[in-house]
Amino acid sequence: MKKLYLEICNIFIFVLCCFFFFSCPLNDNLFGDESAHSQMFKKYKIPVEMQKTPMFYFLQRMEWQYKVAQSESWLEATRHPAILQNERDYQNIYLEYDYTKGEGKNDYYMDLWLFSYFPETNSTSPTKVIDEIESDISIDSNGKIISFSSNNWSLHFHENDRPSEFIFITNMKFPELKERGGIEWDENGKEIYNPYRVIGQSFWEDVYCGEAYLENLKRIKTEIPPISTSPPEGYCLQLSKKRIDSDVSKTLNQIVKYDKDVRSGKIRPLLDVSGFENFKFSDRYLEFYFHKETLARLFVYCMHKKHYFGCRLDYDEKNRLIAYIYGEMSKIKSDKTEVALSQYVLDGDGIEIKFHLTGYPASYKTIVNNCLQGGQIEWNENGEVISNVNLDTPQPWSDAPKKTDNVEKKTPAL
Repeated sequence: MKKLYLEICNIFIFVLCCFFFFSCPLNDNLFGDESAHSQMFKKYKIPVEMQKTPMFYFLQRMEWQYKVAQSESWLEATRHPAILQNERDYQNIYLEYDYTKGEGKNDYYMDLWLFSYFPETNSTSPTKVIDEIESDISIDSNGKIISFSSNNWSLHFHENDRPSEFIFITNMKFPELKERGGIEWDENGKEIYNPYRVIGQSFWEDVYCGEAYLENLKRIKTEIPPISTSPPEGYCLQLSKKRIDSDVSKTLNQIVKYDKDVRSGKIRPLLDVSGFENFKFSDRYLEFYFHKETLARLFVYCMHKKHYFGCRLDYDEKNRLIAYIYGEMSKIKSDKTEVALSQYVLDGDGIEIKFHLTGYPASYKTIVNNCLQGGQIEWNENGEVISNVNLDTPQPWSDAPKKTDNVEKKTPAL
């Protein structure tokens, strides 16, 4: 009997040891998660009543986008967690980077980068965009976060890094709050506006944080690689085989270098567009559009009166440069078959260069006041000049793109 008692005790002790052995890592993980939550909330001085798991995921997403902005890599930005899908397709994705001039002569800092995802429209309701995603971060000249918006939430900060406002689209559980909820704090963290206090409810009861949204916010790190910028094997941009005008040759060399800068994925070199220094305004913008898995278009510009001034590079689905447009442009309505959501075309003075799939230039057109004037060159697929004329008088530009009648000045999304 005594022996049986000892065996039972030993079994009990063994089971107890196993329990503690296997439960320790779990407890550590739980503690680690709670610690991570606590540190994140403390870092951004989040009020106690907002310290919930959904807010933790939101802050994680904010930090991810902030680090990408600091890296100034548009390739890294294409790995945005919100685009994780069964079949990767970037045709409805749009990236925008805004830069503002700093105090130094050549000092520019990124003040915003916007990620937009526009899924296919519902066939039964063609005018309605489903699950549209806009995620943008705004940064000041000191590198501090001014605001961050993602999906239906937006968090703004005071200069002392304390939250100033939390805005979200409501579930309409409380009609008296209309369509938008929001809480405001002063610089000391004191609440100065909270509509939920009046109706005696918690904003967490109304804020949109369904399972689908939470799953989306959890996607912080992704194994999906960035899109490809590599062209087919053996392809490279090439200059004309015959000596041509020095200005044309210089432009083609600049395009070769610029194309390399684009493929590198870095943002800063793309801001050095010739001609930007001629304008007194300082804001600079970059927009990226995509094919299914490759870059479709890059547009770099400044605003000049009612025109956009800058350059546009168009790529085919195999990452081969097919067109380079430089000069004054305006915005036209995009055809449904267009990859880009918006298209910018020459409207005034500029040049248009098209390329063969062999990498050699196909045509070089000089545009003056929307007419052909000056150097006009054509090449065959082997880079041999087949036409080279210099027009002293303006000639009609037969294939000029059709522009909209009213061109509105672009206002950066904030």
